[in-house]
Amino acid sequence: FYEDVLNYDAYGDVQLIDRQERFSAFATSDFSFGDINWTSEFLYNRRGTDTHRLRQFFPVIGGKNAGLDPSLPLSAAQRAAYQRLYTYSNNPNYIAPVTSGVAQPIMPFSSDQKVRVDYYYVRTGLDGMFKSTDSWSWSTNLSYTRSDGDYNVLSILNSKSGDVTRSETAPSVNYFDPCFLSGQCMDQLQAAVGQWHKGNTVYDQLLVNAVVTGELFDLPAGPVGSAFGAEYRRFSIDDQPSEDERSGNLWGQSSALVTKGTDTVKEVYTEIEVPLLKGKPASEALSLNLSARAFDYDSVSDSDYVWKAGLSWQIIPAVRLRATKGTSYRAPGLYELYLGNLSSFTGQASIDPCIDWGNKTNENLRANCAAAGVPANYVGNPSSAQVFQGGGAGLLKPETSNAFTGGIVFTPASWPISVAVDYFNYEVRDQIASLSAASIISGCYGADVYPNYFCTLFTRNPANAPTDPNKIDNVHATYINIYKQKVRGYDLLARFDKDLSFGKLELESQVTYTVEDFDQTFSTAVAGGLVNSNRLGSIGRPQLVGNLRMALKREDWTYSWFMNYVDETKHLTASPTFTYFNWTNAVRDVVAEARLYHTASVKYDQPKWSVLFGINNVFDKDPATISNGLPNTSTYGNVPAFATQYDLLGRTLFARFSVKF
Repeated sequence: FYEDVLNYDAYGDVQLIDRQERFSAFATSDFSFGDINWTSEFLYNRRGTDTHRLRQFFPVIGGKNAGLDPSLPLSAAQRAAYQRLYTYSNNPNYIAPVTSGVAQPIMPFSSDQKVRVDYYYVRTGLDGMFKSTDSWSWSTNLSYTRSDGDYNVLSILNSKSGDVTRSETAPSVNYFDPCFLSGQCMDQLQAAVGQWHKGNTVYDQLLVNAVVTGELFDLPAGPVGSAFGAEYRRFSIDDQPSEDERSGNLWGQSSALVTKGTDTVKEVYTEIEVPLLKGKPASEALSLNLSARAFDYDSVSDSDYVWKAGLSWQIIPAVRLRATKGTSYRAPGLYELYLGNLSSFTGQASIDPCIDWGNKTNENLRANCAAAGVPANYVGNPSSAQVFQGGGAGLLKPETSNAFTGGIVFTPASWPISVAVDYFNYEVRDQIASLSAASIISGCYGADVYPNYFCTLFTRNPANAPTDPNKIDNVHATYINIYKQKVRGYDLLARFDKDLSFGKLELESQVTYTVEDFDQTFSTAVAGGLVNSNRLGSIGRPQLVGNLRMALKREDWTYSWFMNYVDETKHLTASPTFTYFNWTNAVRDVVAEARLYHTASVKYDQPKWSVLFGINNVFDKDPATISNGLPNTSTYGNVPAFATQYDLLGRTLFARFSVKF
């Protein structure tokens, strides 16, 4: 189809890139008093961002609030416009309130914002050596950080809007005036219904730590190195939205409550490096690294610890074994804990996949929307859904993880090669995340298993509701803990470089082979709408990826060829044959084929400058495609939307010029 896009004059004044002004000042000092050093730093940064864009103002007017100020003069054209909706009283300049006849004029309105952020950082510290030893040193640090930001926003007030769904007050201006509808009288419109309002956000952090390092004692293989430290952190957030934002007096914008909270952390930590063997048969060097950190967070009333152990064993000069195992911990951030309840509005068409589901090919969507009682020809609802967000204080758990890596490194002195093979196993529990409204609803209706836990996070009006039947009313997109994620596999890194008669040849390859890719949002796979939580080999999560770089250097020239491989993936639950609008045994593409991309480049180097030319995707290989409408799969046309390994541009030229001065 052909679409002629027409814009009003004010459209040319909007900013594609926000106007920004920055100012920074930095100072540092360094003094020595005998064996003691005193260092200090100060940084101040001010950032100003001004935004000017446009939004639409489309109040619902009429009904009981149709009356205008009796003193407001109306032209003949304005009366004619209103005549279609309202009846007049004896006063020709007054539109009598009536209970029927509503309209929704649409007019442009400025969407302006001014943000000013002042950032301060100051640090001071002392360090030195203990006089009685030649290996022990100490250091202390005190730092304070503060970010103070004001955000001023031009908004439309519900109380001034004349919108019958938001206010009992009639419009103060004639929204049907062509001057308002065209945007020519936008300044008058903003004076009538708009108002600037200001919020403020302050982040503070105080940090104090002390560290002592030195050698504990000597072993036959060498001295045992150590470090011991303690740290105290206090950080806070205080976000104060404007009164209009807190009271929900903003038309078409979110409301927000105060976000305020404080957390303190007390930590102690240590690290020890132990040389176990050195210069022995089958043990050129063997060392053990141990570290641990214990801490206490006030916000989650939790005391815990993490640790890491690493072993490095140089068996012979050409062969080294290495392994590391450890844990990690992340407490919820202040914003994640104390976010004041936010509400916003989202259009039904952007989040409701059940709109017109009768004409969609996703069988999960068709079956689940039908089970929810939504008609196949449901056209949606003009009213927006209200999305609620809030902090998880008292509910969120800390993120934790376990990690193990182990491998072998082969670096023979007589051969120009090096090879490293590593096994990895990472498991993350209770990752803190926030789900979007669209992902919650699609997780409900697009899932293999229905209903599921996603379906409990929003409400939809029943089909027999007296008003707004089948409308998605509220969505609760709060912070949650992702139950479990785990990935296991192998990494290979190989390199060859050798000077030959015709130049230096370099070959380098990296390959990752994954054996498990587990992702489960809730406590069971079924609760998340899945049959199986192992996503290995699903679209966008290939089992094998790898690359190979070949380069030849001759004097000032470097010729490179790069290959990148992506393994085949597929939809794990969808069958290649299905019933398509009552047509049985219809065939669809559920497999994204493997791809091998090639890139070539030539580089010319000089001491002060260099230039490079190249071609991406030399053979212009298209990305793999699948049928659209597959359950839980988004596509751009037929290209998997989230399979980021594919090249979407095709053959492209690139160039780079660098100069040193």
